[in-house]
Amino acid sequence: VYKRQVRYEFLFQGLAVGTAWLKRAAEEQKPNRLELLYGASVSPSIDWAWNFRVRGRTVLESDTLLPKVAEVTTEKKQRHKRRSTLFDRHRGVARIETWKSQDDRPHRKEVPLAGDFDIPSAILALSRMENAGMIHVLRADDRYEVTLAPGGIREITVPAGRFDAREWELGVRKLGEEPEDGKPPAQLRVWVDA
Repeated sequence: VYKRQVRYEFLFQGLAVGTAWLKRAAEEQKPNRLELLYGASVSPSIDWAWNFRVRGRTVLESDTLLPKVAEVTTEKKQRHKRRSTLFDRHRGVARIETWKSQDDRPHRKEVPLAGDFDIPSAILALSRMENAGMIHVLRADDRYEVTLAPGGIREITVPAGRFDAREWELGVRKLGEEPEDGKPPAQLRVWVDA
C-alpha cells in the first residue's frame, strides 16, 4: 500500500528505547496529492517509566515539495495535544491551531513564514540533498537552522545487517538564540544507505 518507508530504532546502551517512522502515502489512495505520514513511540520495554507517542501527516505542494498543511497528535501519559499548521506562503505566515486535552478551546496564532519546512518535509528535503546545504524548520513557535554536510562512504554494521552508507553531518541551531560561549550548535552524525 505504501511506496516507501523509513524506520529508525533508537538504542541506549544496547536497549531499544524508541522507534520512529516516515512514509509516503500511496498515490493510488490519494491521487494528485503528496502526503507524508509519520509516527514515533517509546518502546514497550520502558513504556512503564516514560510513555510518549506521536503521529502526524504533512501534505506537500506537488511542485515545490514544501509543506501546505501539517497535523500532529502527541500523547504523554493521559494528556493529548493536537496541532494543525497551515503554511500560507502567499501571506507569508504559518497559522497554528493547538488543542490540548485539558483545555476547552483551541489556541490560535500566526507566525511569520520564511520558506520553512516542518520536520517530516525537512527529512524528505535533506534526504534528497547531494551536497552541503541549509534549510529552516518550523516546530511550533520555534524556528531552527539545519545544516547538512556530506562525508565519505563506509561500511557500517547495525542489527539489521552490514551496509555501505554515506555519512552526513547535521548541525541544528535554534534561530533567535545566542549560542553560549564556546558551545557549538547541536551536531548529529547520520549514515544513509548508499
